[in-house]
Amino acid sequence: MNTRFPKNSLCCAIVLALMTTLVACQSDEESLAEFYANGEKYVEGDQYQEAVIEFKNVLKINPNHAEAHYELAKAYLNLGRARDAYWEMSETVRLDPANIEAVLSFGALSLIAGDGDQALAMGLSVVEGDPENYQGHILTGRAYEKLKRETESEEYYVKAVELDSESYDTLLTLASYYASLPDGREKAEPWFRKGVEIFNNFRSRTAMAKFLVRDNERTDEAIAMFKAAVEIDGQNRSRHQEEGYSNLAKVYFATQKNEMAVAALEDGIESVTDSNKLLFMLATFYRTQRDFEKAEELIRRATEIEPSDPDPFLVLSSFLGGLDRLDDALAAADQAIEADSDSVNAKLRRAEILVDIGYRASIEQAKNTEGSDLIALAKANPMIQECMEIVEAILAETPFQPQAEFVRGKAFLAVGDTESGVEAFRAAAEGRPDWAQAHFALGSAMASLKDYSLARVEIARALELEPGLIQARRLLATVHQALGEHEYAIEQGRMFLNNEATSNETRVLVAQSLIRLGKREKALEELEKVPADQLDAGVLFALGRVHASLANPVVAREYLMKVLELSPHNQMVLRTLFKIDRGNEENFAQTKQSIMSAAEAQPEDGDLAQLHGMVLFSDKDMQGAEAAFILATELSPDDVEAYQQLAHFYSLTGRTDETIATYEKAVEAKPNSARLHHFLALLYEAQGELDKAREAYESAIEHDDNHAFAKNNLAYLLADSGQDLDRALDLAQDAKALLPNDANAADTLGWVLFKRGVNGAAVGYLKESVDNADADDPALGVIRHHLAQAYEADGNPKRAAEVLRASIDDLEQRNRAERAQGGDPMSPPWESEVRSMLARLSAG
Repeated sequence: MNTRFPKNSLCCAIVLALMTTLVACQSDEESLAEFYANGEKYVEGDQYQEAVIEFKNVLKINPNHAEAHYELAKAYLNLGRARDAYWEMSETVRLDPANIEAVLSFGALSLIAGDGDQALAMGLSVVEGDPENYQGHILTGRAYEKLKRETESEEYYVKAVELDSESYDTLLTLASYYASLPDGREKAEPWFRKGVEIFNNFRSRTAMAKFLVRDNERTDEAIAMFKAAVEIDGQNRSRHQEEGYSNLAKVYFATQKNEMAVAALEDGIESVTDSNKLLFMLATFYRTQRDFEKAEELIRRATEIEPSDPDPFLVLSSFLGGLDRLDDALAAADQAIEADSDSVNAKLRRAEILVDIGYRASIEQAKNTEGSDLIALAKANPMIQECMEIVEAILAETPFQPQAEFVRGKAFLAVGDTESGVEAFRAAAEGRPDWAQAHFALGSAMASLKDYSLARVEIARALELEPGLIQARRLLATVHQALGEHEYAIEQGRMFLNNEATSNETRVLVAQSLIRLGKREKALEELEKVPADQLDAGVLFALGRVHASLANPVVAREYLMKVLELSPHNQMVLRTLFKIDRGNEENFAQTKQSIMSAAEAQPEDGDLAQLHGMVLFSDKDMQGAEAAFILATELSPDDVEAYQQLAHFYSLTGRTDETIATYEKAVEAKPNSARLHHFLALLYEAQGELDKAREAYESAIEHDDNHAFAKNNLAYLLADSGQDLDRALDLAQDAKALLPNDANAADTLGWVLFKRGVNGAAVGYLKESVDNADADDPALGVIRHHLAQAYEADGNPKRAAEVLRASIDDLEQRNRAERAQGGDPMSPPWESEVRSMLARLSAG
């Protein structure tokens, strides 16, 4: 027996366990050293992603390994992952504050992160520990600038120049600091000149030229200095010449000297024969001049410089795609893939063009195939399927790839999955916050979901990043209009029209917003800017509606009939004709016949069924009208207006209970539908069943806390009855926040405040309501009555009388216009109270 081992089995187990532990410890140390060595090897080979994995393995074994944190931070920086690098660098400094290089790096990252205090602490710690370290002085100076304490920066920058007099970078830091000060140009210029005198290199001359060019009166000096920079020989001459000629061209373009800019670029292309940058700049100029042939020739020249470089082919693909030459754009993307089969950008470019071509093909197929479903066709389209396969493969390899998310978002939209598209575009925008196109795409998708408030934010951000994104202005105008922000809609629409004057759709939008602001004559002027040979159906329809609102029925009808010739079953045109032709027996008979013919030709159209019902009702065919209105609700079950028409019919025939019963059944079938609860509340309120109306409004809000109209209506109902004014105020404020430019929301909030006795504030909101209300809004008389009551309660009976008088004047003008058309105007419910109040105030 070997007596060196314990006889007791328990003791034996303990000894073996201890031996195992010792072996494991030794193994961890060896593994740590191996992981660290592997990481260093990967860094030497510029394989930073692999290096990250190895240094992370080190930290799993020893979380306090300062060197591993430092190397991991540097690897992250090389991968462009500044946020991750920031954390690792902070750990390095915590664990090893003597690592001056890490302290300086952490301070620089803190500046990027916007943490001036942290950067200052790092800079001062270096300066205190080593007063001769010029980098510590520069970091301290920059930190003070970040903290808006610019005057404290100067001594540190000056000291840095003293300590590092051989470096142009340090001198340039001081010169640039002075140039950034409001009155610092005089101090800055000698330092820029000193840089030229001492170093006389490309960088010093270029910096001096850029300093000079900021003074409009010294452009010639700047140009001379840029030319001198180009002429300097030395290392990197080719790269410097490329930048130099580029700088010269930019100055010439900025001063409207296009011929000289072109000449500079051509000289540069001749001198630097392998310059893609200069070729692309010149191509961009020709593109702005709409000389697409010359632009394409230059871009194709760039593709010949280095056939294994995919980037010029991608530029070519983008250029051709912008010309709507998608097949050629796809061919260029394929050439990029041939140049570099591993290029993610090339693969994504191919995927993006595939979805564009595939979606267009689906649209054409849907047009040519009766009864086809566009979404189903898009989902089955092989090009869109290939696009998704490419994107999914890339995202499986690199989960956070903004461009891949962007392309995936486009594919989701193509197959009708807008919500997924929004999420993909959001990921793209978050991954690249400075990418204007990603924000624009996200805003566009949100607008399609009618989430206009968030859409406005994203589109505005896109324009902030790229003011030249013209299509974003068109969409932003549409969003502003949807939100009732008509002044902004007009502003953005006109900015778009400055670049795209032939956009009739946008001109109509501007005109519509002008009408909403009561500026009908201005709207007419806007529409009349469209040349006669460019009048399309949209403009003709808008002209018809404007003339109708200006009480020019004959002219209005001429325009509307032209639209009807182009689109015989257009329900919007027929609806407008129905309104303006009443009172003219001959025209009305023709319009009614057109409506009936359209309804017969398109029996599945719910809008035409509504119009058919209106025609039958006007002919006193109650049974036929009821059947048509019911059919409209069946054909368009989500169309609130269809139910409103039916409700109106039942109300006029004394059968509102039937409508209520129908909606009560609908609510039973869809109890979570805020929309149905809201509409049922409207019906209860119309019937005077206010308790039921309140309950239904509360249900609508319960199922949709952002249901602005339910909140607005419930607030008004509570205020009108004088019940729970605190709750009414909360609801009215919520509704106003959700509908910031809505006249009814402002009226409700003003009315609630009036009921609470806060008359000054009430006047403000009620006046806003009057200003925002459509001139044709039937509620305008009620709103003005509210405003008059608030004025009187606030001690201003004179203004109250003026508001009431304006209300009566508008009413009488309308009545005269209606009588002129053969109508018999009815007295609105508010008229007697308004006249009575006006008489009382006038007598007083």
